[in-house]
Amino acid sequence: MKRNVLITIASLLVTGHLLPSTILFAETVDASERQRAEDQSSTLDSDEHQFFEPVDAEDHAADESEGNLDLLDSGLDEENIDPELSTIPDRTEESKTIQPSEHSGYSDETVLTAEAVPQKIGLGGKFVEERLNELVTNVRLNGDEVANEDFKVTLLNQPNTTFLGNLQVPITVVHVETQAATQINVPVEVIWGHSIFSREAAISASTGVISLHINDNGPSLVASEGFGNSWPNQVTSRPRYTIYRNDYTNQTLLPFFTVNQSRSSVVQAWNNVLNNSPIDFGDVIGLSVNRFAVANQNYNGANTWVTRNEEPVREAIGWPEALYMMTPSGFQLLRVNQLTTNKLTFAASSSTEEILQRMTEFFNFHEEFTEQEKEELSFDLIRSDALLPGKEGKAVVQVTQTKENGYRFSMTYEVSFTVGLGRLELAGIAHGNFDFGDVLKTSRRQNIPAQGESAPTIMVSDYSDTAQWSLYASMSPFINERNQELREAAIALKELKVIESVHTGISIPKNDILLGTSPQMIAARDRSGTRDEYGRTIIQIGEVKDQTLTGVSLHLPANTPVDKGEYQATITWELVGDPTIGGIR
Repeated sequence: MKRNVLITIASLLVTGHLLPSTILFAETVDASERQRAEDQSSTLDSDEHQFFEPVDAEDHAADESEGNLDLLDSGLDEENIDPELSTIPDRTEESKTIQPSEHSGYSDETVLTAEAVPQKIGLGGKFVEERLNELVTNVRLNGDEVANEDFKVTLLNQPNTTFLGNLQVPITVVHVETQAATQINVPVEVIWGHSIFSREAAISASTGVISLHINDNGPSLVASEGFGNSWPNQVTSRPRYTIYRNDYTNQTLLPFFTVNQSRSSVVQAWNNVLNNSPIDFGDVIGLSVNRFAVANQNYNGANTWVTRNEEPVREAIGWPEALYMMTPSGFQLLRVNQLTTNKLTFAASSSTEEILQRMTEFFNFHEEFTEQEKEELSFDLIRSDALLPGKEGKAVVQVTQTKENGYRFSMTYEVSFTVGLGRLELAGIAHGNFDFGDVLKTSRRQNIPAQGESAPTIMVSDYSDTAQWSLYASMSPFINERNQELREAAIALKELKVIESVHTGISIPKNDILLGTSPQMIAARDRSGTRDEYGRTIIQIGEVKDQTLTGVSLHLPANTPVDKGEYQATITWELVGDPTIGGIR
C-alpha cells in the first residue's frame, strides 16, 4: 500500500537561508558582481533621474554627461511590476510544502531530498541541459547522500530571462534507480552580464538589450527587453545595431523599422536575425542611437550604455557609433573609429615613401586614448593622389586595431595633404672628380681618358613652374702647386645620354663638348606642351671600360709645354631656368 510521506528541503528550513552559491553554467556571463541579499525584490534601485526626452525635441545636456546608470527607477516597482515576476512564491511558506515522491523497488518510506543552489544568469540566458544537476546540492535518499550520476534534474520550462530581477524556477529532481522524485524552486537572479543597450527617452526603461553569452560552443548574441515597463505600442529611442566582421564592408544590420511598435516586437525582430547569424570572437557590434523626437539627430554616445561589473556606463560620449569587439572576456571597446585627421604639407620633391613614413601624423588621438590603445593601432596606405607641387591631394589610409588573441578590425580614413611649391635645382654631381693619372711630355697631341670605376652623372631636380632650363659647364685653367699653368689643356666630354627623366623634351649635344672658361651647354629642357612634368632628370657621361671613363678625357694639343708637378682644374656646373619661355606648366 502506498502512502504520502513528508519531503522536506534542507535549504528551506526555519532559518530561511539558501546556500550562498553563485554557480553560473547556463549560456551566461561572468558572475563577478557582488551577490544581492536573498530577500531582495525585483525592483532595481537608482539615484539618477530618468532619461527623459520631451517630444518637442529639446536637448537636455544633463542627459549627455558622463557617468554610470543606476536603475532604481527601472519601472519594476510594485505597481507596474511585470506579471511574470509578481508570482514569486514566499520562501518561508515554500519550506513547509508537502510534496509527494514516487518510488519503486524501495520501501514506502523512501524519501528524496535536495537543496537548491541559487543561480545568476545573464539577460536572455538559458540553462544548459548537460549541467542541470548543478542546480542542486546535498541530494539524499532516506538520508544517504546520492552521487551526481545517480540523480537527474529536469526543468519544467526555461526561465523567462528577458527582464532583470529575481525568479523562482521550478525543477524536478529524480532518483534514477527508484524514480523517487521531488520538486523544488531554484532562486535565479537575472543580471546584466555582458550587455549593451539604449534607454527610453520618455520613461525609465531600456529600448531592448543585446547581451553577449559565452559557452563551450563559443559566443552568441541574444536580445531581451531589459528593465522597466515600456509603452504598449511605442518605443522612444532609435537604436541601430550592426554586426561587423573584419571591417565595415562585411555587415549585418539588426532591423529597426519604426518607433510605432512594442518593445517586444523590436526584440523579436532582433532575435530573428541573431538566431540566423552565427558570430565569432573578433566580430564587432556597433550601436548608434538617434533621438525619438528628431529622427535624424544622433545622441553621439550619450544614450549608449555598456555594462561593466553589473554597472551600466557610457564609454563613447562624443561619437555617433560605439564599436565593441566580442572577445572571450566580453565586450571590448574599440577606438579605431574615434580618430580625427590632420592636413599635412609635403615638400615638392616628396614621394609616396614620405607619405608612408609620416602616416601617423595624419591622425589625432583624443585624451581618453590609453597608451595600450595607441599601440593597438596600425596604419596602411591604400592609395594616394600624385604629389604635385602647389597642389592639394588626398590619400586613403586603412587603420587596424588589434585586440586580445590577435582579433583585428579595420576601417579606412580619407586624409588630405598639400604639396609645397618646389624649385629648379642642380641636385647633385656623382663621380664628378676626374683623375687623369701621369702625363708624359711629348710633342704629339694627347687625349688621355680619366680613370674611374663609375660613370659620372648629373641630376637636375625640377619641381618648379619653370618652363625651360639649360645646364652649362665651364672649367678653370690647370694650375700646379707652383702656380704654373698647363696652357691650352681642356677637358672633353662625350657620349652624354639621358638615363632618367620625367620630361619629354631633353636635348643633348651630339658632338664632343670641349670645356673652357666659357660655359658650354650640356643639356636643355625644350618647350613642352605637357603640363605638370615634375621630377628629376639624370644625365650620364659615357661608360666605364677597364677602369677608364669613355666619356671624359684630357685634351692636350701638340707641342703643349708641360712643367713637372700636379695640376688641378675646377669644373663649374650651372643650371639656368627661364619661367617666361615656353608658357606655364
